[in-house]
Amino acid sequence: MTNLKEPPFYDVPNPDNRFWSPAWFEWLRDLFSRMNERVITVLGTTDEITVVDDGAGTRTVSLPNAIKLDGATALRVLATDASKKTVSVANLASWIAGTASEIDVADDGDGTVTIGIVDPLVVGKGGTGAATLTDHGILLGSGAGPVTPLGVASNGQLPIGSAGADPVLAALTGTANQVVVTNGAGSITLSAPQDLHTGASPTFNIASLTGVKLVTGANAWMGRATLVAGTVTVNNTTVKATTNIMLTAQDNNTAGALRVSARVVNTSFTITSSNAGDTGEVAWVFVDPV
Repeated sequence: MTNLKEPPFYDVPNPDNRFWSPAWFEWLRDLFSRMNERVITVLGTTDEITVVDDGAGTRTVSLPNAIKLDGATALRVLATDASKKTVSVANLASWIAGTASEIDVADDGDGTVTIGIVDPLVVGKGGTGAATLTDHGILLGSGAGPVTPLGVASNGQLPIGSAGADPVLAALTGTANQVVVTNGAGSITLSAPQDLHTGASPTFNIASLTGVKLVTGANAWMGRATLVAGTVTVNNTTVKATTNIMLTAQDNNTAGALRVSARVVNTSFTITSSNAGDTGEVAWVFVDPV
């Protein structure tokens, strides 16, 4: 498109009548033609400037609904640089800081970040300090350091303390002829070589005793009875056919010889003096054979 000519100021001899000269009419006609040509040839730019013909010899210039930024990276956050130009943020991890030994921040490479707990989490923040723990193992505290696994205990093993050191896994041991230890899955059984409860009948090859005390009372193995006219029947359900019943006079009122004159198994036995006039007190003791 050619440029407009300069106004013909010097084409008219009389400057006061210059707007009525043929040269001015030609210049004005050419002016409007050139202006219309300039408007008609205004073009927009894709993704940058939109030009719409209004149909009345005018054009409307506007920005598109979505502006494309050629310098931007897809799926990235935008920021401005030192020159206030728009730039893409290459790594969001530079904006979001984690905390050592607590929170980890990792850039995913697509404009997102992943935030997680540091693995392993240190003991000071409520973690174990260990990435893995021994399956079925027993764990020990180690101050600020990671927990210490003792390992897997076998049947009957327990943590046995050691002053100033970590406990160790060990099994209880018994003593020959005294305590028997039987280990099982999740159990430890302690026992004696033979029954020792109050109703048991333990067997000893030799027993050295400094004294003997037996329980007295109903159906006990020791007691006292008083003779009436030289005889007395003692009720006792523990007497057996083989029970040895030891009799001893306890005062001077028993002058005759004492004997067990009758017994009813699991019911009673009778004490009789050879002197029908005896009224003394008699002590008796049961001794059963093995």
